[in-house]
Amino acid sequence: MLSAQPRRGAQGLPLEDGELPGAGVFPASILPKSVVVVSLERPREVESLHPVERDWVASSVPRRIAEFDAGRWCARAALSQLGLETRGIPAAQWRAPVWPKGFVGSISHTDGCHAAAVARRGELIALGIDVEAERELRD
Repeated sequence: MLSAQPRRGAQGLPLEDGELPGAGVFPASILPKSVVVVSLERPREVESLHPVERDWVASSVPRRIAEFDAGRWCARAALSQLGLETRGIPAAQWRAPVWPKGFVGSISHTDGCHAAAVARRGELIALGIDVEAERELRD
């Protein structure tokens, strides 16, 4: 079994007990230690999409392209922390990421947080995260 990688934020600094910058504290107790989470508080100013990724948002508005780019950047950074350098993460028919062989993961974004969680398939069968903006709940 592989040793768990520390969770790191966008600057490469270790996160406190599952912290996701811009999203408050992510409940780390729900994720196995083998999961790598990378997040950004806002979309990056420089688009880093690979051509296989760019095709999926070619006709989208700039904000959607920036969100998609930020999520894919986080996913590639998380895969890198697990030892895999990847050029692009294509999307399946329903827009779900097509993860490289041997990996599972999830990408989510909302205002103030763009995140990806990735693990080796031998560690987990599936993985899903969802981030939402903090709002007061109505009675």
